[in-house]
Amino acid sequence: MKREEVLQKLGFSIPNEKRIRVIVHSDLKNEADDQYAVMHHLLSPNEEVLGIIAGHFEWFPRLA
Repeated sequence: MKREEVLQKLGFSIPNEKRIRVIVHSDLKNEADDQYAVMHHLLSPNEEVLGIIAGHFEWFPRLA
């Protein structure tokens, strides 16, 4: 069953003009909040996820 069908059965609908298109950019590494954030975007009824970008967020100080 699609997300829209589930929301319709629950009596919950978002007008198309209120939906936003997003591209999720996260490091998706080993912290639990990364996966939680992606799932939050995927399950939000007012967002249409167009893509997910796995970024690299490690920080290394300059040695100069």
